[in-house]
Amino acid sequence: MNHPIQTLLSRLLHTVLAASSVCLLNAQAQPNGSIRTVIPAMSASLQLKAGLVENNVFTSLAQAGVPDEVALTLVRELSQVMHLDASVKSGNRFAVLYEKKSLLSSGQSKLLAFEYSNDVTVYAAYWFDQGQLSGYYQEDGVSLRPAFLRTPIEIVKVSSNYGARKHPIHKTWLTHEGTDFAAPTGTRIFAASDGEVAFIGTQNGFGKVIKLKHPQDTQTVYAHMSVFKSDLKVGDTVKQGDVIGFVGSTGWATGPHLHYEYRVSGKPIDPFSAAVPVTNRIPSEQSDQFTAQLEAYRMHFSLLSPRRNTVKGAE
Repeated sequence: MNHPIQTLLSRLLHTVLAASSVCLLNAQAQPNGSIRTVIPAMSASLQLKAGLVENNVFTSLAQAGVPDEVALTLVRELSQVMHLDASVKSGNRFAVLYEKKSLLSSGQSKLLAFEYSNDVTVYAAYWFDQGQLSGYYQEDGVSLRPAFLRTPIEIVKVSSNYGARKHPIHKTWLTHEGTDFAAPTGTRIFAASDGEVAFIGTQNGFGKVIKLKHPQDTQTVYAHMSVFKSDLKVGDTVKQGDVIGFVGSTGWATGPHLHYEYRVSGKPIDPFSAAVPVTNRIPSEQSDQFTAQLEAYRMHFSLLSPRRNTVKGAE
């Protein structure tokens, strides 16, 4: 049974949380019946930011005061369910809940939940900590990340889509069998899914390239790298999200970027339109815990504006 003072402190903490910036209190019952309240030197606070997209998502988040590491995480996660360059428009709305670390604590600020709305839908995801399956989940308990990352790079900026294009070097119209992501040299590149290194080395116009082999006769290709991850070799296994190399401009490239291909049975497929399976769902035994956490997140967002219907999957 909770001590009355401890209950009062919990209510006070809930009230302050609703204001979206809180010092994390630790109320400890003492043997004599008193309560000792510990304030851990402003180790962290909850921040709620919202705004409108003007030019692009990352810049708009920065203008709203969202830390870079939180903005990068949001952009990476959101890019798994929508084509940011094709779908984002000025006037789209965003709301971000994150844990902000103070100058007196170690670690980076962490994205806890976000909602992104365009004219008709709201894309939403919420952090849920469940050990090895920790990640961002949608309201139905399905992981936001598909089995294959649509954007396996730290900075998401599509410079050339899948499909027909005029080659920037050869000046002829060719089918572009992948998606190009422009990014500074040295930007991290991730394995799109669990797999095995089938090729690592230099290959014609690809320059420094890695090819990963995945189940169901699927392959992903990562070209124009500057540097491979050290000690990575053919036959090594990788997990989704592992760093495998860094952006460069080797091979036939006019500037630093990642050329990414997603292939099934040897046939190239647009990663933004491909129907890929989901990775994880909230286990049934943890559904109540997830629902409680979801309601806590919703309480914060309800302070901003009425919610609209949410959707999942790529546009």
